[in-house]
This record gives sequence, structure tokens and C-alpha cells, in this order.
Amino acid sequence: MNRLFIKIVFCYIFGMTPLLAQKMEGPVILRAGNCRIQDGLQRTQDDTVNLAIKSTLNMRTAIPFAGTVLLMQETEKNGTSFTKGSQPTPSLSQQAEPKSVGKAFLYSLLLPGAGQYYTESRNSAVLFLGAEALLWLGMVGNNLYADHLVDEYKTYAVQHAGVSAAGKDKDYWISIGKYDDIYSYNEQRRRERRFDEVYSENAYYYWSWDSKTNRYSYDRSRLQANEIADREVYFWGAIALNHLASAIHALAMARKYNKALQQEGMSWDFRLESRPPHNGNGYLGVAINARF
Repeated sequence: MNRLFIKIVFCYIFGMTPLLAQKMEGPVILRAGNCRIQDGLQRTQDDTVNLAIKSTLNMRTAIPFAGTVLLMQETEKNGTSFTKGSQPTPSLSQQAEPKSVGKAFLYSLLLPGAGQYYTESRNSAVLFLGAEALLWLGMVGNNLYADHLVDEYKTYAVQHAGVSAAGKDKDYWISIGKYDDIYSYNEQRRRERRFDEVYSENAYYYWSWDSKTNRYSYDRSRLQANEIADREVYFWGAIALNHLASAIHALAMARKYNKALQQEGMSWDFRLESRPPHNGNGYLGVAINARF
């Protein structure tokens, strides 16, 4: 991307005789590093087109007025401005590169905060990545607690119903909480003609609660463990939402970064330049730089 620098310098040349002013009516040669810039169009070594327009007005006074308008178009590779007696100043837009909106979105979609880090939004990156870590820790902690409650109600059934816990499926643990013993359960299934659900009346499937109170307590503990285990779906939903929100935010940050980078190249700069009188000439002027 090319950047246009417009430098307008209004100079008062003081201590100059009218004869010296007449000598200035010819072309003015300006130098910027190794480049010579004359009136008209000239192509420099780096194919940068420089346009210099000089206008001199001779006045019938000992202090004539001269105005010089210099239009310089430089490539982003050069990206520097020169003033008399100063060193080249790198442009901020030369040092920074535009950010890919697609990359920012994809990075944060895969790992919340990564797109923010890519677009140099460090604080936002910490927030989204921290939220991701907390959600994962919360889900792991919730599942561990649910597993602990499952172990507790199974142990309770072994102690108060004589259950053999090994190798039982989910339906078995539900059934023993609804019936006092295996016999009442099988009788109900036979009445309903659901013979495929009848358990063999042996030690492997046997249970018989020592009291209805303990059976009720077991069933409440089982339901509580299931409710806590079911919370996992909410954690997954929150994690997915965090990924999506981070991706959208990273996309916006990439656009904001690129917009700021573009606006940096459209700034104005004002400077006062002067040269003390020496051998009968000198100048005082105001330099205006406009970057597009």
C-alpha cells in the first residue's frame, strides 16, 4: 500500500538581496538521502515517483517571499519522512502488519483467547482463556462429585438391602429403589406380562430392604446423584458459547486493529523549521505533513 506524504513549507528568506532572489528563479534541487528531487517528475532508484513544484515570488523588498510545495509519494517499504537536520523516523504502520480476520476468528473458535492474543488484545485474551479454564475445571469437579454420590448410594444399598453391586446396569439400580425386594418386583412384572424384565431369583440379583425408610433414602440419593451428573450438559453449552463469543470478539478486534492501522496512516503533523542567517540567507517556516 502506497502512502502519500504532502509537505507544504512556507518560508520567509531573510537577509537576502533582490539580486540573490533573482538567482533563485531557476529550478530548485532538493535532496532526501541519496535522492535528488527537481521541478517536475523524476523516478528515483526505488521507483518512487516524486513531484516537486516550486514557486518563487520576487518582491520589491529586501526580504522576498518564497513558497515551495513538495508532494512526495513513497512506498511502504521506505515509510519514512525527512526534515532538515533530522534522522529518518519509521512509520508505525510500517512496523505493524494487518491482522487476518479469518485467522482471528478461527484461532478463538478453537481456543478462546488465542484470537485476542493474535490481535494484541492481551486483557481480553486472559479473560476468555480464564473463563475456558474455569468452565473445564467446573465440569470436571461436578462429574467427580456426581461419581462420589453414585458410589455412596451403591454402598448404602449394599449395607441396607444386601445388594451385590458388581456388574449391575442402570435399570437395576432404579428398580431396587422402587420395590422392597426382588420378589415384589418380579411379581409386578409378571402381572404386566413383561416377562423379559423379570430377574432370576438368585444371589446375584437379590435385594431386600431392611426398612422402607432406608429404601426411600437410597432413592433420594440416587436421584440427587443423577441431577448433578446431568449438569454436565450445561457446562458443555457454556464452553461452546465461550468459544463462539471469543471467536466473534476476536473478529471484531481484528477489524478494529486494521482500522486503527489504517487511520494511523491518515494523520497530520505540524513542525516549525528554521535556519539561522548565514552569509546573507536563512529561513523560518511551518511544515505540514499529511499522511493518507
